[in-house]
Amino acid sequence: MTKQQRIERARAIRALADTVKTATARVDWALRRNLDQAITDAATQHLNALMEESEALQRMVAADPAQRHKMLTQIAHEEQSRRRDGAGVALYLLRPQLAALRKDYDDLIARSRADVSVAFPTSLDGVDANGLIALAHYREVVRARVDAETPTQLLDRYARALDTKTATSMVEAELIEARVTQPGGKLSATTDDLPVVKRLSELVETARDVRVPREVLGDDIEEIVAAGHRSVKRAEIQQVLPIGPVDHPAHGPAVASYEQESDEFKVEQALRKADAA
Repeated sequence: MTKQQRIERARAIRALADTVKTATARVDWALRRNLDQAITDAATQHLNALMEESEALQRMVAADPAQRHKMLTQIAHEEQSRRRDGAGVALYLLRPQLAALRKDYDDLIARSRADVSVAFPTSLDGVDANGLIALAHYREVVRARVDAETPTQLLDRYARALDTKTATSMVEAELIEARVTQPGGKLSATTDDLPVVKRLSELVETARDVRVPREVLGDDIEEIVAAGHRSVKRAEIQQVLPIGPVDHPAHGPAVASYEQESDEFKVEQALRKADAA
């Protein structure tokens, strides 16, 4: 992956993260509106508005006060069903975006950290075909040395490679990182080696971390993913099910509820941003 490709990929992931953040906020908003007290308040407000507009309704309730409770219960049931459907659509839209963000972000992080060439941007400048063949031969020769060296020797070789940044240094750094990060790999032969192994491991981790384009990704994606998963979990607790495929029996009404609530959600989000500013 070239530097430009890595930056473009990071921008796409950043855009996806922003989309997931908004989708999570929409699910959270829908779930808050689906709480019992919120439903009761909305139903009461709706019934009061109906009664203000209808003298006949006022007379009916005055003659039989129990009618108000019946109407309130019916309105609350309909409101809860509508809001639950809207939350189901919001949940359906969030889940695949959240999964894609987790996958794409982890993939870019892993590939960037493992790409030694990021730290050696000019090491291959001027290297022709014959030079690449010689470099491949050098790789096999130095591989045996790296596999046999002590932690102290590896630390010295790795630090020197990061400093000189030549083509051969890049090969050495790549081989040393492979050995240090190998699952189950053993670097220390004695307890005396442990401090050196720790310094080497920390140096490798630092070198790998700076290759990640954080300036584009930002530092909040892990929290965005975590917040998304918390929202999905809350939806499960409230027994809100995702509603999305057109063959879902509630698809039509659910999408209508979702779209009907969109303007209200946008207004609330705008007010939140204004208050934060």
